[in-house]
Amino acid sequence: MGGLVGITRAYITGNSRGKPTQLRAWLAVRMRLGVCPAKRYIAPAAAQGVSVDGRPLTLLAELISAARRGDLTALDVLVSALPVELPPTILRAQRDIQIREIARHIAALLPDASCRRIAGVISAAGAHLEGGRRSLSGCPACRLLTASETVALASTIMRILEWAPSSGHGGLRWPGHSQMRRIIGDRAGGSPPAVEMSRRSA
Repeated sequence: MGGLVGITRAYITGNSRGKPTQLRAWLAVRMRLGVCPAKRYIAPAAAQGVSVDGRPLTLLAELISAARRGDLTALDVLVSALPVELPPTILRAQRDIQIREIARHIAALLPDASCRRIAGVISAAGAHLEGGRRSLSGCPACRLLTASETVALASTIMRILEWAPSSGHGGLRWPGHSQMRRIIGDRAGGSPPAVEMSRRSA
């Protein structure tokens, strides 16, 4: 399996041009840890080697079933079969999941802030960084956050901007205020914490 492991490592550490594919690597690691959200859609019948309608499983379904049971060899095969570059729809979905997680963290820091206010903070912070700035120290929307919180928020947003797909509106990668409000909704989401920010006790 040495060759397969080598291929898998090449896939999760970079594309054919040697550039890192951060989101792809993140998903691969999440799959290895057994916490990838996509796994929840696999029918329990897969564990018995049959599909939900009683027909034999395909090779793909068998590999997924084996990976769910902890077979790392099967998981390596699945990871190696992933595309080098994930489709824009997947990138946008993961971006939105991580944005909702950021919104939950900010809601905990600013419990009196409305959804509109939180969307404004996140959209302004992203636009500030996408405009070429390296920190949020000069972002008016982030003035209620502490210095350490703005550093953590900036780090998280910059990581997302590295792989987030560009939109049709001037090629921007970060959503504006209106779109941000639609994304965060009731501040629900499903991603692991994208950023950890907490208030210091007085």
